[in-house]
Amino acid sequence: MIQQAFCKFCKKPGYPIVDDAYAALGDPFNLLKLYACNRCADHQTEVGRVMRRVKMFCELLIQKAVGPEDRPKVQESLETLIKRYMRLYAEHYDLSLPMYDSAIVHSIMHSPTNFAFAMRDIPKLFQQRSML
Repeated sequence: MIQQAFCKFCKKPGYPIVDDAYAALGDPFNLLKLYACNRCADHQTEVGRVMRRVKMFCELLIQKAVGPEDRPKVQESLETLIKRYMRLYAEHYDLSLPMYDSAIVHSIMHSPTNFAFAMRDIPKLFQQRSML
């Protein structure tokens, strides 16, 4: 049975196919509230993949598994990942890519335990720009 649901990210309507037996119960587990359109689900998957890679590099920095000679390579990798993260949001919201700020990477290199804090404003920046 086809049901109407709204994407939990972009709020656009969608029509997922629901098993008839489950639909007869009236959605007791509220699964239709968890519906995400393919575009938003793909975006969230890619963002999660990039964040896991950033976290991996931060864990290496925290454990001091990276020697002084390898820090420039880690910094370069983090810059690539942050740029990819920003590009994912720019493409998702169909906006131009803002000027890259290396302060994010410097903040992560200085304090890798706070990487999520350093990156938290990037999605907000694009969400605010998309509302204009």
